Amino acid sequence: MYNAEKLTSIDLGRQGENLARTVEIDVSVMLAQWPDASITLLVKRKHDAEPYIADTAVENGVLIWPITKVETADAGDGKLEIRATYGEVIAKSATGSFRVTASLTGGGTEPPETEQGWVEKVLAAGAGVEQNASLAREAADR
Repeated sequence: MYNAEKLTSIDLGRQGENLARTVEIDVSVMLAQWPDASITLLVKRKHDAEPYIADTAVENGVLIWPITKVETADAGDGKLEIRATYGEVIAKSATGSFRVTASLTGGGTEPPETEQGWVEKVLAAGAGVEQNASLAREAADR
């Protein structure tokens, strides 16, 4: 479990993973100061111009962040920050970083086609060419 007061580098997993990991961050210190505050997690991925609010829940002083394919779409480093908002009060955690490690299949969740599938497509295309040539000869003969 990580702590909102001392966010360090968090490993989110590999590119393209979805719901394979859950990150837990202790936000009890923030909630002790502002018990009725709304807690949100802002995430800025490698190529994002602006951060977005991640889908999280807070249970018993712990922010629970299921890591989805949104967060793991691109390999690389990102930044995160936790905010406690209560009326006019906006309190922020230390800024933390995260890493998504590259994978063989990148952001795709579907495995690539097998070589056999590729061979079957080539053979089917060849058969189609032969059939079209035959139809063209028949048309020319008419």
